[in-house]
Amino acid sequence: MMVLDDLKDQIPLREISRISGISLSGYYYRPRKRHVQRLDPSTRERIKDIASERPTYGYRRVWAILRNQGTKVNRKTVRKVLKNSNLSLPASKHRGRTKTRNLYKPKGPDQLWETDITYIPTESGMTYLMCIIVIAG
Repeated sequence: MMVLDDLKDQIPLREISRISGISLSGYYYRPRKRHVQRLDPSTRERIKDIASERPTYGYRRVWAILRNQGTKVNRKTVRKVLKNSNLSLPASKHRGRTKTRNLYKPKGPDQLWETDITYIPTESGMTYLMCIIVIAG
């Protein structure tokens, strides 16, 4: 940008912009610094404490704990604090749960058994009914 500042006295800025490929808005752009602290530092520390106490909790559970304790904070804010503090968990990969079904196909009798348990309330208490089904091939 210093070269552009030196040249703008000799050549119009629009011409410099066309030659260099830098847009005029890019030349005038100045990033603003944010002066507003959006999250209370005590809340930020509380988020880090909860995540440190329970390392298996993701941002949704941490957010739920804060919400149940009466702290109003956005879920995305919790995720951002955990990410910036390197406390976030990797995304879980649910690979092929129902795509492949490896069902056993019996070739003869007495090779595949299925069971089921049912609880039946009676006057004397609970009675358990267990069914065993033998599937023949």
